[in-house]
Amino acid sequence: MLLDQLNYGGFTLIADSSRISREELERASEVAGAPSSLKVVALVAVGDTPRELDLTGFSASIKVVVDVSGRILGRLAAAGAACEIVRPDFVVFGDANDPTELVTALVSRLKNAN
Repeated sequence: MLLDQLNYGGFTLIADSSRISREELERASEVAGAPSSLKVVALVAVGDTPRELDLTGFSASIKVVVDVSGRILGRLAAAGAACEIVRPDFVVFGDANDPTELVTALVSRLKNAN
């Protein structure tokens, strides 16, 4: 599955799984609330074993995707960030080192927009 297919129709939290733990991603997903259209993706570099990655331990709401080209992980590294939220139109909403902080900012902005 392509990352674009996962991102279609909603906001997506994309995280460097070598820098952010599964627990941090799950906490960020909980902050978004349920039901939520926020998708959570843990990116894995080709050939790397991400920190604390146990594929059987991930909840169904967190997808694990291999960054075959290395472009997305490279973009995160260049920005000095461990995660980003991508809008449904594929524009980056924001990036950060703390996924919960980023999701909280998104939820707050969306609530204030109504």
